[in-house]
Amino acid sequence: NDLAFTLYENNIFPREITFNYFKEHRYENPIYELLYKYKKVGQKITLLSSIKKYRSDDGRVRGQWQLNSSTTKRLGCSKPNLMSLPKVAKECVIPDKGKAIIQCDFSQIELRILAEITRDKNLLLAFDSGCDIHIATASLVYGKPTTEITEDERNSCKAINYGIPYGISAKGIKDNLNKLGISATLSQASSLRNRFLEVFSGIKKYQ
Repeated sequence: NDLAFTLYENNIFPREITFNYFKEHRYENPIYELLYKYKKVGQKITLLSSIKKYRSDDGRVRGQWQLNSSTTKRLGCSKPNLMSLPKVAKECVIPDKGKAIIQCDFSQIELRILAEITRDKNLLLAFDSGCDIHIATASLVYGKPTTEITEDERNSCKAINYGIPYGISAKGIKDNLNKLGISATLSQASSLRNRFLEVFSGIKKYQ
């Protein structure tokens, strides 16, 4: 594009002409810093222009909220989707004078609901231990003290913990592990899933 040609003509050779590249390398060249700031402003302008049509008469933007927007019955929002605003857009969200915007989240809510419904003894024990839930479940699955659980072992169980309430398959576990940079075959993922359900037999029975 024109920007790339202009940079090349001035002996500046970025590997990419992207916002993320200029952000990552903005301290290497003052031109990258300027382009990063320019693109950052451009992102805000583009985003604000796209949601401008959803403004109410009072000037505020309100999304349309759905309590069952997906098969998993998660809360959803559209026109615009206020739940997935990029960081650059969140900087433009300002509360009225004297008010504040509060963001909150339930900690491991799916697993907590699963523990309540199934009354699985080991899962309840993992929560009662007060330990990081992914380390606690990994300790039970791998049969090791919590202090000896590796990062990969924790992440492996984390991938299952978030997927098991939705009936994740061995292939799903394999794909999740690969995304986390953990190499796993379908057979290994299947064995890990079986071991998890063996330890947490109340979940297996419920499923």
